[in-house]
Amino acid sequence: MKRSFLRLANKLAPGTMSSLRQARDASKRFLSRDVAKANRLRVLAGEPWFIDRLEVSDCRIVLEGWAFPPMGRFVSASPRFQWNERDFDVSRVRLPRLDVGAKFWNREESDASGFFCEVAAKQGEVFRNGCLELGYLNPAERLPRKLKRSWFQFDPALEQPVPASAQRFRVIGNDDEKGFLLGGATDFFRLCKALHAFTGRGFETFASVLDWGSGCGRLARYVPRSRAGAFTGCDVDGENVNWCSEHLAGRYVLSPMTPPCLSRTEHLNSSTACPSSRTFDRIFRICGSRSCVGSRNPAGYCS
Repeated sequence: MKRSFLRLANKLAPGTMSSLRQARDASKRFLSRDVAKANRLRVLAGEPWFIDRLEVSDCRIVLEGWAFPPMGRFVSASPRFQWNERDFDVSRVRLPRLDVGAKFWNREESDASGFFCEVAAKQGEVFRNGCLELGYLNPAERLPRKLKRSWFQFDPALEQPVPASAQRFRVIGNDDEKGFLLGGATDFFRLCKALHAFTGRGFETFASVLDWGSGCGRLARYVPRSRAGAFTGCDVDGENVNWCSEHLAGRYVLSPMTPPCLSRTEHLNSSTACPSSRTFDRIFRICGSRSCVGSRNPAGYCS
């Protein structure tokens, strides 16, 4: 019907069909442009930033990656990066990152999110209390309780044994050892800081701690040896459970695929008060972790 109408219109007025097609194509172009423009955001709900390259030694730190530049009323501010709450000596920001711009097309200036930082550090200053904290001060992102979305690098001299590549692959989907260690330390220390900010209690004050889905110990490897008696990990992967039991602090239990996942003798101490599930939800949203759940029954801290 539509084609017949266009043929008739073209016979009555030559060129009508091509004009209609041009108008249709033009409207599509303008519509897609307007939709894309309308969906551009000055600030995302969660402003992620990522480390592509991290080189650490006793006297030098090199940091490279991408981070969304400040926008809105902070557009004139320069992206600011820190190590252990100190500024870098060299900081080049707003570098071209077309790959990030293609992925986060709806965030303004995402294609200018690259950064490179470098600092000469004195021996012994890099790993403060065994850990290096890398922060990005983004004034547009307002996390509650003065929390920061920092990355954490644990002192390699204090690291526990690393599981085999096949075990790491089953946990994070690749066998990147550096990413496994950096991501595990970051998630663990982010959770600890958020837990303290919302509950007023540190990780070490809980009588019982359950790592639900402990895998090959990506987070559990950073539990202090002094807390081994209070820490329990469970997982459905028998090989990973055995590996954690042999190499890491704490107690690890093989969990079946169907309830009950833990026997009565393996339940946590129910006498310890547990933060509400609403508090846990806020903590895990801030930390960017979806694998953590709060529980009121096996009291204590559940990750």
